[in-house]
Amino acid sequence: MKTLRKLILTAILLLTVNSYYPQSKEYTELYNSITPKLQKTATIKQEFYGKEFSFLYKELEKENIKVIKLFPYSIPSTTKNIRGLRLYFLNDEQSHYAYKNNFAEPFLDIVFKDNISQEIMPMGPKFNGNWNNEFYNLLSKLRIEKMKFYGVDKINDPYSNPR
Repeated sequence: MKTLRKLILTAILLLTVNSYYPQSKEYTELYNSITPKLQKTATIKQEFYGKEFSFLYKELEKENIKVIKLFPYSIPSTTKNIRGLRLYFLNDEQSHYAYKNNFAEPFLDIVFKDNISQEIMPMGPKFNGNWNNEFYNLLSKLRIEKMKFYGVDKINDPYSNPR
């Protein structure tokens, strides 16, 4: 009976490890396909300062970096001045996997010189925060003040300093 119990526990352990490995490998490949391009963009980020968001977005497209989700936020946080925008490059499942396994998740924070239109607030829930052309049209003419790239240096260091 004890032998059967050990065999069952061993089988469960092996199945758990084997199901984890492909996901880990898949996430590592995804991370390694995105971050070198984001690192490259981070090194030239000052070229986008003072320019419209559309210039940055075209650069991301040129590098084949897809914006998946976004989150607008107020600056300072106690006001209604929406000048911050966080762009995510992973979907919810990938993001959750990174968080659950203590992997870095690449994302970009942008602060605009001008306020983002309040129109963006109802658009978030309407599109579940998923990026689309309506967001692009709303943001394209806004001038970038500064940017910070997060989670682009090491997959195993989710809290590394931003670039």
